[in-house]
Parts: sequence; C-alpha cells; structure tokens
Amino acid sequence: MRIVIRNFFVIVCASGLVTACTVTTNIPKPNELYKVTSIAPPVSEVSIPVSFSKANLLAEINSRINGVIYEDMDLSDDNLQVRVWKTQPMTMEFSGTTILYSIPIKVWVNGSIGILGFSVSSTMEAEMSMAFTTSFSLSKDWKFTPKTTLTGYKWIKEPVANLGSMKLPVNFLADKAIKECKGGICSSIDKNITEGFNLTAVVNQITNAAHRPMLINSEQNLWLVLIPQKISVSPFTSTDTTVTTTIGLKTISEVVVGKKMPELWLDIPMPELSLGNGTGKYLSVNFGIDVPYNEAEILFSKEIVGKTFSKGRRSVRVDSIRIYGSGEKIVIGAQLSGSVKGWIYFKGIASYNASNRTVEFLNLDYELQTKNILHRSASWLFRSTIMNSLKESMVFPIGNELDNMLLAANRNLVQNRSIKNLELNGTISTLAIEKIQLVPDAFRVMVTAKGEISIMVTKLN
Repeated sequence: MRIVIRNFFVIVCASGLVTACTVTTNIPKPNELYKVTSIAPPVSEVSIPVSFSKANLLAEINSRINGVIYEDMDLSDDNLQVRVWKTQPMTMEFSGTTILYSIPIKVWVNGSIGILGFSVSSTMEAEMSMAFTTSFSLSKDWKFTPKTTLTGYKWIKEPVANLGSMKLPVNFLADKAIKECKGGICSSIDKNITEGFNLTAVVNQITNAAHRPMLINSEQNLWLVLIPQKISVSPFTSTDTTVTTTIGLKTISEVVVGKKMPELWLDIPMPELSLGNGTGKYLSVNFGIDVPYNEAEILFSKEIVGKTFSKGRRSVRVDSIRIYGSGEKIVIGAQLSGSVKGWIYFKGIASYNASNRTVEFLNLDYELQTKNILHRSASWLFRSTIMNSLKESMVFPIGNELDNMLLAANRNLVQNRSIKNLELNGTISTLAIEKIQLVPDAFRVMVTAKGEISIMVTKLN
C-alpha cells in the first residue's frame, strides 16, 4: 500500500512538473493595417537597335526603281518628249537621316533645236550618273516622309543630236530635259522608297509589340505591361552590311496577374514620336510584382515550419506561420508547440539582402503584446537562446526563384520571331530586387531587369 501511494505521488508530481514546463499563450493578433500611399513605379528605359540588311534593302529599292523611271511624251507644253530609264543597279549610302544614291540612267529626248535661225526636230540619247539624296522628316503623328532631291549628275556618254548624217553635241537640250524631268524622277523615288523602306510600319510593329502585355511566368500567370511615355527614333548609322536606327522607349511598367492577357492597357494612346540620338542597345526595366501574403506563407513555411529549437530541457516547435502588414512593418506569427504553446508574433522591416539573395527582416523583435505576456508567463525565454535561434532562422532564400525567372526570360530572347518579319535577340544579364513594400494582401517586390536587346528586320514589307 505504501508503494502504491508513493508511486501515485510521483506520478502527480511528474505531471505537475510537465504542466509547469509548458506555457500556453493567449496573445491577441496585432492589428492588420497599411499605410496607403501612391506608389509611382519608376520609369523604365529601353534602347533597341533595329537593323536592316543593306543588301536586302538595296535589292528591294532596285527592284522597285527599275526600267523606265520617267516618261513624258507630250510635245504640246514644252516641245520635248523625254524618256528616262535605269541602265544598271543603283548604289546607296546612309548618312544620318539621309540616303545618298547614284543611279546610272539613259536619257532619250525628242525635241526642236534652232540651227541658223531654223527650228529642226531632232532626237538625242545620253547616258549619265545622277546623284540624289532622300531626307526623312518625322511627324509627331508617326509618319516618316521622304523628300528626294537631285544633287548633281555627270555624263557617261555625252548627249548628241542626230540630224540625218550629222551628229551635234546638244548638252543644253539634255540639260533642259533633265531640268524638266527631275521633279518627276524625285517623286517616283519618294513613292518607291515609301513602299519599299516603310520605316513607319517597322516602328509601329515594334512599339505595338512593346505595348502588348507579355506573359513572363505561365505558372503564376504573370503579365508584364509596358505603358510607353516617350518614343524616339535615331538617325541612321551603317556598316558595310547593315543599316541601323535606334528606337528609344521610356515606359512605366507593371506586372498583372491573370489567366488571360489583360486588355485594359491596349486602348491607351501612344505618345508622340520624336527624333532621338541614341545608339546603344540596353534595357533597364523596373516593375513591381505583388506576392500575396498567403503565397509568401507557403514559401517561407518550407524553410521554418516543422523545425524544433531546443535549449536544455526546453524546446519549441514551429507548427505554422502567418504573415501580414501592420503599418510599415511586417508581422510574422509563429504557432508553437512544446515548452510554449500558442501564437507569438514578431515585427520587422522586410528587406532584400543582395549578397546572399535572401529576404530578411531588419530589426526583427517580439511584437509589444507578445513581449509583455511572455515576460509574465515565460520569462525564461528571454534568458534562453531559443527565440534568438528562431528569429535568426527567419531568413528566406529566393535565389532559385530569381534564377528561374531569368532563365525563362532569356529563353524568349533568342531568335524570337513572334513579330512578323522581325527577329529579336537579347540577354537579361541581371535581375535585382531593389526594395520590398507592403500593400494590402501582398508584398510588392520592386524588380529591376537589366540587359540588352536588338532587332533585325528579316524581310521588308
């Protein structure tokens, strides 16, 4: 009987000891509130060299300006009939906003010349090389207008009039014919340049593609929206093989979540087009991604939920976490079991550590009510390293997520031909988190993507 009574007291005391070692908290959840501010996304800048094959461009223009390029068979106005045709392919050079051509042509003229006071009908032929320049003017309503002028010519075969068996040099008659026809030839060149080298169409294609939302993450249904604020086109530069102009974009960028492409931004009018002077190929795109708190909880739970923190006879286990905002600080709630049972709360400032690519919380400490209650019911926690270990473990690596996003973006920048007649190539070299802000329901992660991009026009028109 004494043994039974003694064992009974041992069990009771042991039970009391266990109960005394477990503290059950009843800490109220801190208020969830957000500082409502207008968060203006920073302006993004993109400089895109757009290149044309000089051989393809020259072939296109030569195919359009071919054969007879001017004809006037009406004698009633100036007593001249004139026909001009191209005899060999033209050559072409680019300088700034100007195209320089040399066009070998043959001129046939039928007209009247005065000899010894008499008017004699005569025909003549001559060959020459004519030099033209075409300058492009740019209007704010997105029109490139070519204006071609004759800058000079030199004779390859001097003009000679056929008067029966006589052949007389008649440069003055040829000069008159050239003066009469140069306006028509220039108009013909302008028409064919507009149709064969349609800069307006190319710029429209590129800017409309930039204006169209782009799916950047199919798993999370993330769309990148660029809202152009300023668009410019630079003068031409050229090499032996290519002609290049540079399109400059200044945009505001946003990331939108949705299973379908968002159409709200498609109706925003495009800004006026201006003449720029950029020649580089670079992009610096700033955008914000909203990471819902419940998704952050899932991500962070992988790092901390299920972990046990021990010191001596005492230990706590993290069973679940909750995350939300309170003013400018983040609240992290941890549901514990073990020596402390219940919810405790920490507050800190969400920050990105670029050196180890982790999200961490600066000045992380017990939330005030948590601190007060634990001081009364579990003061030993403040003398233990358990909570310090718990706080130190609240560092969450996101390097893999950034690497995957970078990899997906770069896959779409290799020989991308999603835009008709254009091939896009580029590289995103860095993807960096600049800061983390708190908005209702989500972390807003401000990201900067830097790299370079270029476009080759594979086919004109």
